[in-house]
Amino acid sequence: MAGALIVRAPEIENDFDTLLATNCNITANDEKIVVLQTISYFETTTAGGAGQGVFYPYGYYVGAVEDNFDPNTCNGLTPTKAATVPGLGVNGQINPVIKMDQGEIKRLRFVNASNGQTIVPQFVGEGAPEVYAIAVDGIALLPPTAPNVAPDALLDPEYFKIDYTVKETDAEAYWTNAELITLAPGQRLDLLIRAGTTAGSFQLQGAAKGSVPMVVEGGDANTAKILMVEVTAEPSTKNQTIPTVSLFEAATIQRPVPPTVAIDGVWPAATQSIEFKTIEENFTEAYPSRPAFVVNDQYFDAVVGDPAQIQLLKGDTDVWNLYSSNDAHIFHIHINSFQALGRSTYDAGNRVYNAPVTYQMPIWRDTIYIDSIGGTDIQLTQAAQKYETCTPGTMVTMASKQFDFTGEFVLHCHNLFHEDNGMMLTVSILDPETGGTDSE
Repeated sequence: MAGALIVRAPEIENDFDTLLATNCNITANDEKIVVLQTISYFETTTAGGAGQGVFYPYGYYVGAVEDNFDPNTCNGLTPTKAATVPGLGVNGQINPVIKMDQGEIKRLRFVNASNGQTIVPQFVGEGAPEVYAIAVDGIALLPPTAPNVAPDALLDPEYFKIDYTVKETDAEAYWTNAELITLAPGQRLDLLIRAGTTAGSFQLQGAAKGSVPMVVEGGDANTAKILMVEVTAEPSTKNQTIPTVSLFEAATIQRPVPPTVAIDGVWPAATQSIEFKTIEENFTEAYPSRPAFVVNDQYFDAVVGDPAQIQLLKGDTDVWNLYSSNDAHIFHIHINSFQALGRSTYDAGNRVYNAPVTYQMPIWRDTIYIDSIGGTDIQLTQAAQKYETCTPGTMVTMASKQFDFTGEFVLHCHNLFHEDNGMMLTVSILDPETGGTDSE
């Protein structure tokens, strides 16, 4: 079960939603909530030869579901193989239709509530709506760190248009677009779509890996259909505009307290390093017999009273390096959001990370995708040799500030299978003077 909870500031506070309404005429009436889910339905074979569906959650975790099912959980029916590409439901519907007039702007508010499915939404076809990212994980984008100084650059351009054609040779633009448009499990993404001047139907679907900018490298990107936009032959009468950079500079936009970190050609040293890893030998057939997903070679400590596995100090800014030795993972931390600063690609030949690529602006997040380029078979007894057989993907560098509260919470992978089988750590924020928490 999943849904969306929209929280808005009072209009008098002139927060982001109010600015969109007053400056761009994009109101709550122009919003469409898009909750993405993958439901584990499998076709079955009956005595009469007719097929029917059965809800079989365990089927997500087993490879050859027809060989590994428990008939007692399927009412005696025999499930067949799942679809190669898991289908996506949108608010409980399959490929729903949104109607728009020409030039009209809609705000699509995505929530990826799927299990393990990463999606990069892209329209198909000439004349399809333009796509602009305006917020991720519930927080409005920051303006660009450096202004565009090209001779033909606009003084106050529309912001932030997704460029699906940018290549890795333009590293900052590529990885910024890739970070903004990749929608991993647990992430939220606000897009503005502006209909063009061509009437017709335009499919929004997941882009294939390697076809557009995305942070998915070794993992898989779901290419299922999401929704259809039907553009009428009528021009819009709403007089809407895409927000420009100056709107995102407004001091009234509510964002978290920023970390105290500056990147002036030199990246700050990391205070926390987080490695996500899958231990293949802990699997018995398709299901792990013991914790198989670890963070820094640890799994979740559920013993009440034990010290937290990661300890931070209230008031500090922490710089984190996040990477995956193998498999695709989604880092998520509770309480305080963080600023994703950029990514470092991995030099497989020299077994070292390259110099980091800074995003065009710090990107506020609480959830972020990491994976590896290749090699997934890490044996627990061979941990020291993991880099001889596995190639990590990009490493994320992010910064967070521990403010307001002390206490204990968790970080974990947002793939439910990984989280439920060990990939979670306890985290505490401690008072720097007492070494304890406010409640002690």
